[in-house]
Amino acid sequence: MADTNRLKLRFARETDWGETVSNPASTEMRITRESLSHDKTTVVSNELRSDRQRAAVLEVGQAASGDIEFELTYGEFESFIETALRGTLASATVADSSTTFAASSITAPEGTNFVASFEAGQWIKVQATSDANDDAVVQIVSLSSTVLTVTGSTLTVSVGASANITGRTIKNSTTKTSYFLEADFIDVTAVKYFNGMSIDQMSLNIASQQIVTGVFSFMGKQGFTSSATVASTVVTSAGTTTPMTAAVNVAEIYEGATTGSGGTKLSDAVQSLTLRIANNMRARPKVGSKQGIQHGDGGVDVTGQVNVYFESKSLLDKLIAHTESSIAFQLKDLDGNFIVVTIPSLYFSQGAPATPGQDQDVFLPLDWVARADPTDSFTVRFDFLDA
Repeated sequence: MADTNRLKLRFARETDWGETVSNPASTEMRITRESLSHDKTTVVSNELRSDRQRAAVLEVGQAASGDIEFELTYGEFESFIETALRGTLASATVADSSTTFAASSITAPEGTNFVASFEAGQWIKVQATSDANDDAVVQIVSLSSTVLTVTGSTLTVSVGASANITGRTIKNSTTKTSYFLEADFIDVTAVKYFNGMSIDQMSLNIASQQIVTGVFSFMGKQGFTSSATVASTVVTSAGTTTPMTAAVNVAEIYEGATTGSGGTKLSDAVQSLTLRIANNMRARPKVGSKQGIQHGDGGVDVTGQVNVYFESKSLLDKLIAHTESSIAFQLKDLDGNFIVVTIPSLYFSQGAPATPGQDQDVFLPLDWVARADPTDSFTVRFDFLDA
């Protein structure tokens, strides 16, 4: 009898979609729940029989699907977030021995090329051990080769500091990637595994007094079974960083930017915040095979909800007036690692403060819908900043 606490989930990125599984080197994944399954499509023959019975039940299609649920930890899910965004993680460090900091700018010496390493809308981290700006996390509003105009935190004026400016970022794009996934029930020597698995949807949920959680929803080529792992013996262990909580690890929430101008710290107390990314994948069945060809992608939809204690009418006014806004939130784990999620252009689509009865708080739950930012040309961005 299988026990849930004896499950190991492994993954490996495929070179080609749905490739034949051949002992791939894999990585263990930290999860809270999985519902991965082989999906089959059958049809019943419509042949007429005088004895009233069905002539045949025929298999005509095979696929795979399911969810993986997780608690958000730094460094564990970057590969899957790349796939969900159809993006590519870009990393850069610019090191200068004489950096000038002003309240909202970083200036490097001639010969520096910030433009080659960073872009507007990205969050970056300052590493300057002997300077007051060490570990500052800021967002780039605009940039030239030698000057970054930033927002998010007010920097301390400093001249001649030795500093590294670092960034690691993913934004939505169009690059498809897929995975081999393996669920190993090690107490009963049974394995289910899947190929061609890509992420159709991703969600994050930040709720007061709770661990930050998320879901990856997959669509894939097909499923298989085995009595032993089909991955190679080269397995990278899962990390050990502590899961983030809404109580301790939400460093800041920003809202209210007009396009390209950054944002300000949200003054209303937040009860919960959600994010959903949907790629609107579609199956592509073909003649001559039970499995289809690689899934098609639709448009990317980025939506969510922010639920605030009703303290002022400012957010409600934006809903009613259809005023453009933005949301960015920083998550900082106990080791000092940051994940920053930015939605640079959105509109509140519905919501109202309701009065449920006596002795209760009034909340303003606001659904929002994002669009491509006209200035920075992305809909959602994730920044990963190491401690």
